[in-house]
Amino acid sequence: MAERDSWATMNGATRVLDAEDSRVAFGALLQPGATATANSVGIINAAGTPGQVAATSPTPDVSVKVSAFRAVVPATRGMGPYIATLDGDKTLNVLGTDPADPSNARRDLIIARQTDTYYGDGSTAYTVMRVKGVATGSPTDPDPTQGGVYPDYLLLARIRIGAGATAITGAMIDDLRPPRVVALGGVVPVASVTERNALPAVPGFTVYRRDKGWTEVYNGTWQCQGTVTTGALADITHPFTGQLAILTTDNVLYRWTGSAWAGTVSLVDGATPRGIIAFGVHVGSGTITTTDALQTERATGNVVNGRSYRITHVRSEAGASNILTLGYRFKAGATIDFAGSTVFEFHTDAPPGSYRTTTRESYWRAPFTGQVTFGVSARVNSGVATIDEFRARQLMIEDTGL
Repeated sequence: MAERDSWATMNGATRVLDAEDSRVAFGALLQPGATATANSVGIINAAGTPGQVAATSPTPDVSVKVSAFRAVVPATRGMGPYIATLDGDKTLNVLGTDPADPSNARRDLIIARQTDTYYGDGSTAYTVMRVKGVATGSPTDPDPTQGGVYPDYLLLARIRIGAGATAITGAMIDDLRPPRVVALGGVVPVASVTERNALPAVPGFTVYRRDKGWTEVYNGTWQCQGTVTTGALADITHPFTGQLAILTTDNVLYRWTGSAWAGTVSLVDGATPRGIIAFGVHVGSGTITTTDALQTERATGNVVNGRSYRITHVRSEAGASNILTLGYRFKAGATIDFAGSTVFEFHTDAPPGSYRTTTRESYWRAPFTGQVTFGVSARVNSGVATIDEFRARQLMIEDTGL
């Protein structure tokens, strides 16, 4: 039929609604499904571990325990879902009733099934039960509908029973519970982006990403709400222009420009120094000639556009009559080379005569946000300078704030 009897109507003194009409009416107050009159099915959101199938604790035995739960169960042969309840934990005997095969493994399923005599079933009952599988060399899941006879059910768990097993342990149980569902307009908790993407495309649908700790609203695409904190900007699948996100790997507040993430402020509190962001050490001998060349000491870290950085350089060298010129360089990315790097400061020293250790400081303001590698190039005005092979050459990068 097209029009259904409305909720709480009567024909004079005669009641109008049947059970199916009642389910349809009540379903209008539940989480919507894939069509205008369908509902999402699953475990009704609740505290604890609703519907979880677990091994007996503290010592596993032949049984499993199903935690109490309420559920929205599909009514595939009619309209409107069943609202079902297991009002206390239930123990299901697995191996005591059906011992493991001594030679082959099998798979059993734990399901929540609704039967209904209106649709030709032998009884009307809601039952949390076990469906026994067949022991074979390559076991598969049994048919929870028993050949299509009982199509209205929810999967809760799979139990993988090895040959000769005498107890059901937690490692043998696969959690197959469906997603949690809520009332109409409620915030739906989802465990992953895959679970979110399986939801119907309903405008205004709001989910709470349990894996990320933020909310998303469907508006043609799933979009995060407000400023979010994440370990990877790619986790924000459909940012809107102006979207703000704090990246935990570098403590930078980013803004989506419409085509890319742009770093704006570090650490949210602005000028606070972040301290050492990179440190490089190299030990070994070498020489410096009149040809400018990149040295072995270098350091890689993440920087933020507009922030200031102190570069501290420690090294030892000797040369009787040469003037040493050091060029401090940077290049975006995880590596640096002479041709592709940019000099931001030079240091020139008088001839050292004998070996000496010097500490030099340079300052640099980042012109971009992202990974950068610092290096040092060196040359002398004449002759050759020798690098002390026994003393470490260090390059330390510190964030000094805005």
